[in-house]
Amino acid sequence: MTKKYVLLYCMAGLLILSGLGLSGYAAIQPSAAAGLRECVVYPNPALRSQNPVVRAFIGVVDSVEVTILDISGQLVHSGQLSGAPTGLLNGESYYDYTWSGPKSSGVYFAIVHGKTAAGTMVRARARFAVVK
Repeated sequence: MTKKYVLLYCMAGLLILSGLGLSGYAAIQPSAAAGLRECVVYPNPALRSQNPVVRAFIGVVDSVEVTILDISGQLVHSGQLSGAPTGLLNGESYYDYTWSGPKSSGVYFAIVHGKTAAGTMVRARARFAVVK
């Protein structure tokens, strides 16, 4: 006889495991320590009127600064985020920054700086393209 298990993830961070005659609970602890895990931009390439979203998995920080440079290194956009992370994915906190407004076709670099209250700085970067 084979057993079927169902895994459910709740936003509260509780993993519920249920199956034939088995149920239990295990707490999932999201990673709160500041540190670079991954930085991506989607959609990549951003087509026509799509706004690129910079997603940085950098743990929990107090402030996030996003700088966007063109391929020649010229500053084309910058912005800041503060407060709680945007979300939680696979136990990792992330911040999303949407680049809205006018954009030219080209290759860009997103530079992300996250800073904690203790002064720890986390840096991340990603490369992406915009196609009009």
